[in-house]
Amino acid sequence: MTAGINERCSLALSTLAKTCQVAIHHGVQKLYILGDLYDNVGVGARIIAATQDVLIEARAKGLEVAISTGNHDAVTGDPGDHVLGPLRFVAEVIDKPTCFVHDGADVTIVPYQPGPAAVWLRKALTEVVESSEVGGEPQALNILGVHLGISHDGTPSYMQDECSMRLETIQNLMREFGYTALFAGHWHDFFQASKTNPLVVQLGALVPTGWDNPGIRDRGRMAILDGGNLSYIDIPGPRFIKAVGQAGFD
Repeated sequence: MTAGINERCSLALSTLAKTCQVAIHHGVQKLYILGDLYDNVGVGARIIAATQDVLIEARAKGLEVAISTGNHDAVTGDPGDHVLGPLRFVAEVIDKPTCFVHDGADVTIVPYQPGPAAVWLRKALTEVVESSEVGGEPQALNILGVHLGISHDGTPSYMQDECSMRLETIQNLMREFGYTALFAGHWHDFFQASKTNPLVVQLGALVPTGWDNPGIRDRGRMAILDGGNLSYIDIPGPRFIKAVGQAGFD
């Protein structure tokens, strides 16, 4: 422990700082964190203060950071009922469906809601359309950021809960509402469904959380969307690896 923050938490904070540094280096204007910045709603003041320090430094260097609520840092799905409140002074906290307009792209962020994802996501997208928060003609890139799991034929049955949607259902919903790309938080493994229309990406966890997220490949991945060009950068940070060597050194 150092000043009330243990080593594992310190490594996670360092990964967040490194992510901001890499984003700035690549000319990113806005960094979106798609939920579960924290693991639970009981985060102490010292950890929140350390998070604020990271975000203050990022803002001073010209990086905007927007943080959506996930199922781990939200108490309920109601706006304001989450642990991210103290961060609203140093970042943009998204706790309700929100639209952003960038040069050449419209971005809709839908935070976590309790209940069946297929129900609340459709409801949120319908409300976004009706509110007409994004004015003018649709942009070439219409991007959706969500906090839910994406299940497909390779997904274990025990993971397919109400906070997930089948890939085919998501893609049909995207076509209905005119979205060209979707990026999802929530599940910790990286998965890209397709490089064509519509693009669906499950980003995975920026910091692996334990032995349930083992290995190095596709861990700590950040997506960078520059116009229509999509690239990925693996951010250095803690990894969970088993190595077998001489007897007694497992």
